Amino acid sequence: EEVCLIPVGTGTPFQNKEGSFRRFKMSIGQVEGSSGKLSVYHDAKAVANVSFDSLSAHKKTLACDNLNLPLSSSKKEWRQLGSLNEKLILQLGFVRLESNDVCEGETHSSCYTLCQAFLSQPFVEDEK
Repeated sequence: EEVCLIPVGTGTPFQNKEGSFRRFKMSIGQVEGSSGKLSVYHDAKAVANVSFDSLSAHKKTLACDNLNLPLSSSKKEWRQLGSLNEKLILQLGFVRLESNDVCEGETHSSCYTLCQAFLSQPFVEDEK
């Protein structure tokens, strides 16, 4: 299944030992044709196609071959796609689905849904 992540606002600047970044909270929307909650298997692959405008030159693909979400966790699980080297980081927060929302053919413990997402990228403040 696909979801569409859209930035909320202009992002929040922050600094850590690696440098200055802008972090965007992402709104999670479903792609047309999807229904209900996004169901994510514990061992699903995640691919994010990040685009900053309609030009393909400004598109970046981030991927994770296996989310490796635990089978017995009740807390929120975070996974990261991208890195500082790639100059783009997508953080994805997952929670387990309730037993009545399980993935088809799976048990409650192996099925999650995406509940939060943040996109961070390095930035240079405007010179004055």
